[in-house]
Amino acid sequence: NGGCQRCDALLALASAVERRSEHPVARAIMNAAEARGLGSVFASADEVTSVVGKGVTGTVLGRKVVIGSHTYFDADIAHSQESCAEVSAASRDGNTPVLISEDGVYRGYAIVADAVRGSSKDAVAALRALGVSTLMLTGDTAATGARVASQVGVDRVHADLLPQDKLKVIQAELSNPKTRIAMVGDGINDAPALAAASVGVAMGGGTAQAMETADITLMGDDLRKLPFAIRLARSAMGNIHANIAFAIAVKLAFFAIVLMGFGTLWMAVFADVGASIIVTLNGMR
Repeated sequence: NGGCQRCDALLALASAVERRSEHPVARAIMNAAEARGLGSVFASADEVTSVVGKGVTGTVLGRKVVIGSHTYFDADIAHSQESCAEVSAASRDGNTPVLISEDGVYRGYAIVADAVRGSSKDAVAALRALGVSTLMLTGDTAATGARVASQVGVDRVHADLLPQDKLKVIQAELSNPKTRIAMVGDGINDAPALAAASVGVAMGGGTAQAMETADITLMGDDLRKLPFAIRLARSAMGNIHANIAFAIAVKLAFFAIVLMGFGTLWMAVFADVGASIIVTLNGMR
């Protein structure tokens, strides 16, 4: 019917712009367009520009298309009170609405819902078992953030954040000198916070900007690799401490033997080269 045709036209227009974006919302719109056979209606948009934390713009057949958040449209692009109420209701239900305009004229909106991966809850539980508290930073609405946090078991949530807001939260958490923050992210918007954290961790399936900024990149999109990485790091540090303690103990023991007059050349060789070999082999575990 006419309504579906209008929806398809809007989705095809949006997918032409989002085709050049790596954001999860862009992938959701692209997947929806492909599922309805609309992926090739328009060629990829030209002059695609990301409005950080707000949306994306591009040119399709000479027309400027803007895809952005409700806040962005409230400030820059007029839309009806009816649409505003519908979008606000979708936000309160924990969904993420994106609004679409063409040459400055509001055309409609799409609703995107976060699908929580089954591995996320397991990863958060594993982190808690390791004594790590979790804090979610999201640009989505407070309702969406609260819904996802309750599903995966995250301790705290900060929502409606722009990239600079995420950075401020990280800096505030780090104001306590005893606090260490590992920031996990996969998008362009996460890059400033990744750089500011004690350790930046990028997801392997994320954007190039995130992976270049982070200190560690997980191989893949499985969050369960994060608690594994923490266990591995703690094990490595345990090995380092054991090696240092062993090397110092051997040196002190040999020094004591020499002071008592029982030192020999072979003891000196063991205290030096032998200890180095043992430390190396222990480290290779």
